Parts: sequence; C-alpha cells; structure tokens
Amino acid sequence: MHAIREILMHDPMELARPAMIFAGVFAAGWLVRWLVLRALRAWTSRTGSRPGLILGEALRGPLLIWAVILAVAHGHPAFRTARERSHSSERACCWSCGSCPSP
Repeated sequence: MHAIREILMHDPMELARPAMIFAGVFAAGWLVRWLVLRALRAWTSRTGSRPGLILGEALRGPLLIWAVILAVAHGHPAFRTARERSHSSERACCWSCGSCPSP
C-alpha cells in the first residue's frame, strides 16, 4: 500500500497508464464478445437450432473471462517502475552499441 501511495504522489501516470490499457483492452474484448454472441443469436433465430442456444449460453461466461485475462495480460506489462525502465534502456544501449554503462 505504501508503494502505491508513493507512485501516486510522484508519478500518477505510472498507475493511470496501465489502468487505461486495461480498460481499453477489456472494452475491445467486451465488444468482440457482444459481436460473437449477437451473430450466434442471429444464426440461432434463423435456423431454429437448439445447439446454437446451448453454444451461446456456454460461451457467455468464458468470453467474459477471456476479456479479463487479455486485459490483465496487456495492462500488467505497462506497470513498470521508472527504475526498471531505466534499466531496460541501459540494456538496449548495451545491445545496440556494444558498450555497457556501469551500474
């Protein structure tokens, strides 16, 4: 809790950026879920297919879970501290020019 408070006091965008990425990816997943279920519902109403109803009910929850997992997977890497960012930029410099800065 103390670490989150420190981040909020010094660089609030450090938490806002991953939250925005999470929200955007989750919204996209929700849209894909809505489109898939809507297409399945339309197909089921046209054909009168019982398996279509069953498939729609079976996919309703897993598609939502998929959206959450995808949003966490994309939002989590965006949450890195400034120290980790500077360390990764030092490694990139080391790989590109062949000389590593001292730690």
